Amino acid sequence: MPLHVFESRYRAMMGHVIEQPATRRWIALALLAEGFEPVYQTLAAPIRSTVCVGRLTEFQRLADGRFNILLAGMWRGRVTEEDRSGRFRLACIEELPTDTSAFEAVAQELLASIELSAQQMVSAGFVEAHLMQWIVTDSASPSMLIDRLAFYTLDQADSAARQAVLEAQDLRRRAELLVKSMQNRLAAHRKQPIGPSKRPDWPPGTSVN
Repeated sequence: MPLHVFESRYRAMMGHVIEQPATRRWIALALLAEGFEPVYQTLAAPIRSTVCVGRLTEFQRLADGRFNILLAGMWRGRVTEEDRSGRFRLACIEELPTDTSAFEAVAQELLASIELSAQQMVSAGFVEAHLMQWIVTDSASPSMLIDRLAFYTLDQADSAARQAVLEAQDLRRRAELLVKSMQNRLAAHRKQPIGPSKRPDWPPGTSVN
């Protein structure tokens, strides 16, 4: 996941992260919770407790102190404790287990639905074919496949759908939410008036955090 880091508090955070050993360069991505607007610029801004934890794999420090970074998503977690005493937020995070029992009973059917929806996303131009090929072939488990598809295929503006997939601990539920959200995006795309050919905004630009 490419990110562009420019706010002073996040530049300070990056200074802390890159001081850590390469195997411990963890960054958690959290969605702001309802009511954050008045205190957005402060550490009092509330966040959703279920987060995605990624490891910093590459970074480029720019001359003015900004950073371009690549973050590899590793696992889903829940924030159990926060430290807001510094310039940026630190947290204790427990890894969330994934319940696969219900998924295994209908795995073949669900994976077929996911594959069909993924192919339709490529045909609609939301994801490049070579990227989809990498997602499918490089994912070591159904859980990884579902998480990667959620990141690369769901509308970045639809934070509710993306958070719902992240928070679902039951893999079957996560898969069903993914397929539903992909199909909703495809349905909205089909309803757009026909005009001059315009490719969907993919890949998205780097985040402005």
